[in-house]
Amino acid sequence: MVTNSSDRIWLLPHKFWSATKQMPQHEAENLLERVASLCEKQDFETLKKFDFIAIGKRPRVANSEGTLDTKTA
Repeated sequence: MVTNSSDRIWLLPHKFWSATKQMPQHEAENLLERVASLCEKQDFETLKKFDFIAIGKRPRVANSEGTLDTKTA
Protein backbone atom coordinates (compact mmCIF):
# COMPACT_ATOMS: atom_id res chain seq x y z
CA MET A 1 0.00 0.00 0.00
CA VAL A 2 1.31 3.43 -0.93
CA THR A 3 1.16 5.80 2.03
CA ASN A 4 2.11 9.05 0.32
CA SER A 5 3.10 10.35 -3.10
CA SER A 6 6.81 10.40 -2.26
CA ASP A 7 6.68 6.60 -1.94
CA ARG A 8 5.31 5.99 -5.44
CA ILE A 9 7.34 3.66 -7.63
CA TRP A 10 7.36 4.27 -11.37
CA LEU A 11 8.55 1.79 -13.99
CA LEU A 12 9.84 3.61 -17.06
CA PRO A 13 9.04 1.13 -19.87
CA HIS A 14 11.29 2.69 -22.52
CA LYS A 15 14.28 2.47 -20.17
CA PHE A 16 13.37 -1.06 -19.12
CA TRP A 17 13.20 -2.24 -22.74
CA SER A 18 16.46 -0.47 -23.48
CA ALA A 19 18.16 -2.11 -20.49
CA THR A 20 16.88 -5.58 -21.40
CA LYS A 21 17.05 -5.55 -25.20
CA GLN A 22 20.18 -7.74 -25.24
CA MET A 23 18.86 -10.14 -22.58
CA PRO A 24 17.16 -13.44 -23.33
CA GLN A 25 13.42 -13.22 -22.65
CA HIS A 26 13.58 -15.41 -19.53
CA GLU A 27 16.29 -13.16 -18.04
CA ALA A 28 14.21 -10.02 -18.64
CA GLU A 29 11.18 -11.72 -17.09
CA ASN A 30 13.24 -12.72 -14.04
CA LEU A 31 14.45 -9.13 -13.68
CA LEU A 32 10.89 -7.82 -13.85
CA GLU A 33 9.81 -10.37 -11.21
CA ARG A 34 12.68 -9.24 -8.96
CA VAL A 35 11.69 -5.60 -9.36
CA ALA A 36 8.05 -6.45 -8.59
CA SER A 37 9.16 -8.25 -5.43
CA LEU A 38 11.24 -5.25 -4.37
CA CYS A 39 8.23 -3.00 -4.99
CA GLU A 40 6.05 -5.17 -2.77
CA LYS A 41 8.67 -4.95 -0.01
CA GLN A 42 9.07 -1.21 -0.67
CA ASP A 43 12.85 -1.68 -0.80
CA PHE A 44 13.47 1.83 -2.14
CA GLU A 45 17.24 1.73 -1.68
CA THR A 46 17.64 -1.29 -3.96
CA LEU A 47 15.06 -0.03 -6.45
CA LYS A 48 16.97 3.26 -6.83
CA LYS A 49 19.86 1.27 -8.34
CA PHE A 50 17.80 0.50 -11.45
CA ASP A 51 17.83 3.29 -14.05
CA PHE A 52 14.37 2.23 -15.28
CA ILE A 53 12.78 2.88 -11.88
CA ALA A 54 11.80 6.29 -10.52
CA ILE A 55 10.63 6.87 -6.96
CA GLY A 56 8.56 9.81 -5.79
CA LYS A 57 6.86 12.31 -8.06
CA ARG A 58 5.71 11.32 -11.52
CA PRO A 59 8.82 11.42 -13.73
CA ARG A 60 9.07 13.60 -16.80
CA VAL A 61 9.47 11.42 -19.85
CA ALA A 62 10.91 12.24 -23.25
CA ASN A 63 8.73 11.34 -26.22
CA SER A 64 9.97 9.63 -29.38
CA GLU A 65 11.36 12.93 -30.71
CA GLY A 66 13.50 13.33 -27.60
CA THR A 67 11.54 16.28 -26.20
CA LEU A 68 9.77 16.25 -22.87
CA ASP A 69 6.18 15.16 -22.94
CA THR A 70 4.42 17.94 -21.05
CA LYS A 71 1.37 15.76 -20.39
CA THR A 72 3.40 13.65 -17.92
CA ALA A 73 5.01 16.58 -16.12
